[in-house]
Amino acid sequence: LVDMLVIQAEKILMCAQRPSEFQPPTGGAAQQPHYLDAAALDRPTDACRLVMALLEEAGRAAREALDGGNLASLLLELGGRMHATWLNHMQQFTFSPAGALRWRSDVAGYTSVLRGWAPPLLPPLEARMASLAALCGVLLVEPEQLLPLVNGSLRLDHREAIKYVRLRQDFSTARVQGRSLQQVFGGGDAVPGGQQAGGGGGGGGGRR
Repeated sequence: LVDMLVIQAEKILMCAQRPSEFQPPTGGAAQQPHYLDAAALDRPTDACRLVMALLEEAGRAAREALDGGNLASLLLELGGRMHATWLNHMQQFTFSPAGALRWRSDVAGYTSVLRGWAPPLLPPLEARMASLAALCGVLLVEPEQLLPLVNGSLRLDHREAIKYVRLRQDFSTARVQGRSLQQVFGGGDAVPGGQQAGGGGGGGGGRR
């Protein structure tokens, strides 16, 4: 059951998620026929809503068929697999600041679905989704704020952080004290005790 649901969710994300949703045109509706208004930045994308509907139905069916430890075990496995799916999905795109806001809305939507399965959300899943939400900051902050974020609240090893910094639309053009982001994060510097994001990884650089 878990395998089937994860595969279905992956198919939805692959088919329904458009790269342009994370790099929406700027300049206003008059100049851009597909311009995304500010209100849309706070709404989940269509792909997210489809996956949310799938997981809502899965949670309802699980609650009807299982309870107690069996229910918790199933939801923990499915939630963990979906977290890994979302982390990998994130790494397939390039994000503008507006697109990063859309992704943050998607992450909030996914988290709300997991919380609705069997409140309160199981602590391991809560921690993983909080980590995924925190990674949105890597896409949103100004280049000068990346090092304090990565070395501070995220506590990411630079070799791990670069996988997410690369997803920024300004990765090749931004400079921090005259250094490119590749030079800042790709020089082998590491945070002592740094951790991987959300307990997962995966290669990036797919649908750009």
